[in-house]
Amino acid sequence: MKGSVIPFVTIDETRKLIRQSEAEANTKQQAFEKAIQALRLLEIQEEKIKVSIKMIDTARQAIFHQLMKRTDSG
Repeated sequence: MKGSVIPFVTIDETRKLIRQSEAEANTKQQAFEKAIQALRLLEIQEEKIKVSIKMIDTARQAIFHQLMKRTDSG
């Protein structure tokens, strides 16, 4: 701010503020994109785990049915 009674904003101060704001926005954008990427990876891992759980459940049912067949025939 320049001036004795009335504050003035110089062009250089404005440019400096714009550059600082741009740098901060870029940093926030990069952090945002990194967080989105992490969420996508977590979603992929979640889907893999769901498939594994489904396979375990199917195996459990198959073992149970085999056990029931043996019990019925024995």
